[in-house]
Formats: sequence, structure tokens, C-alpha cells
Amino acid sequence: MNTYVNTSTVLMVKFPATKAGLSTVGYQLKDSTGANVGSRVTAGVVNNGVGYFSSAITFATAQTGSILWDTGEGSPLYASEEFNVVAVPLAASGYTAPPTASDIATAVWGSATRSLTTFGSLVADIATAVWGATVRTLSAFGFTVAATVADKTGYSLAITPPTAAQIDTQLTSTHGTGSWTADVAGSGSILTKIIVSVNNILLDNVAIYATTDIYGNNVVAGTLYTDTFGEVSFMLDPGVYYIWKHLSGYNFTNPETITVTA
Repeated sequence: MNTYVNTSTVLMVKFPATKAGLSTVGYQLKDSTGANVGSRVTAGVVNNGVGYFSSAITFATAQTGSILWDTGEGSPLYASEEFNVVAVPLAASGYTAPPTASDIATAVWGSATRSLTTFGSLVADIATAVWGATVRTLSAFGFTVAATVADKTGYSLAITPPTAAQIDTQLTSTHGTGSWTADVAGSGSILTKIIVSVNNILLDNVAIYATTDIYGNNVVAGTLYTDTFGEVSFMLDPGVYYIWKHLSGYNFTNPETITVTA
């Protein structure tokens, strides 16, 4: 049985890879007696590929039961998991907000008997907060004082900011012309294809990048993502490279060493 402290969490189920193309996968929540809680749900179920499906599931607070997944076919496959959701304290935002300065002032002046000396530094703190506000209105005194840092009328800069042409000239002088963004596929001269498969099943959407060091610091190509044929293409120069692969739900051996030859 899995225990969760959040009433909303993402759960995943693994069906055979042959079920990867299904759009009918859903789940049914059940209580501790096995009775259904609500109806079977298919909305929000995400096909993660290769038979993996997931969904963000919302539980009732302090609920114990199980979730029954099925493929939704005429002769469906089933998978179940027991869960226990424990109650957690309210976040700070769930508690009653403290009184504002206006609430305090109303309560003080509405009291039949009041003595400001008993408040210690409270009055001074409130006054400091009021006069430190960006915008303040003293309507009770018969006049209004308003100020805002967004009002720049009448102000001037000691130094005139550079124009777009001056910025372009400086950047070109410092960094050269053309694009300064590295080619994500690499800037080498040799087309290098990487194909990813697990148990003879080609994997798409695998994040792959190449480095020249075994620690993964000097990235020279990527990150690219495999297509539906499990393939990405880099442009690399001859040499030894370290290939790094990442996909949720899979544990790849990282890095993989390859040698590119002319």
C-alpha cells in the first residue's frame, strides 16, 4: 500500500507495450470496502508510450482504498494499487488573516475606553508602515497625499541610455556578426545518428545530448528528442563523445561512449 500526503498526485500504470496506442485506458477509485467512489475516469489519462499511462488523480482527505486501472477494451486488462491518503495540516494560507492597520484603528477608536500607551511600539510601527507605503491617502484629514514610483514626470536620467544602433554596434564589436546561439544539433562536419530502443522497441521523445567529457559538463550538441523511429541526428567532428539519454520511466546507462570517424 502506498501512502500519500497530497490529495492530488500523478500515478502511472504499465500495461504491455502492445497497448501503447490505446485511447480507452481509464481508472476507477474504490474505497476500503471495494465499493466504487465516483465513476470510471478516462479524462486526463496521458499516454506516455510503450504501454505506460498516467493521470493526475485527486483523492479525498484521509481516504483509504484502491485504484483499478483498465484498458477499456472488450476484454480489458486490469491493474490495481492500494493507497492511503493521510491528513496534513492546513497551509498558512488556510488560516484566518491577521487584522490590518485599518481594522486595529477602527477597533481602538470604537472602544469606550482606550489608552495608546499600552500598545508600546505598535502605533509607531503602524505609522512607519503607512508613511512608507508607495501610495497613501489620508482622507480622514480632509486632504489627500498620493505618491507613486511609477510617476516619472519631471525626472531625468543623469546618463542618456544607448540607442538600439549603439547597442548593436557594441555587441557586433565584442562578439562578432551573425547568430550567437549555438546550433543545438552541433556544428561538426559529420552527420551522426543515434537510435534508442528498449527490448527492440523504438522510443520516441527521449532527450539526448552529447558532451566531450565523461562528466557531462561540456555540451557540444543537444538537447534533441528522438522521433517516432527512436532517432536523432547530430553534426559532430571526428572524435570521442559521451551520449546522455533521459526519458521518464526509463533508466538508461549514462553516458554511452561513441567514436565519430571521418
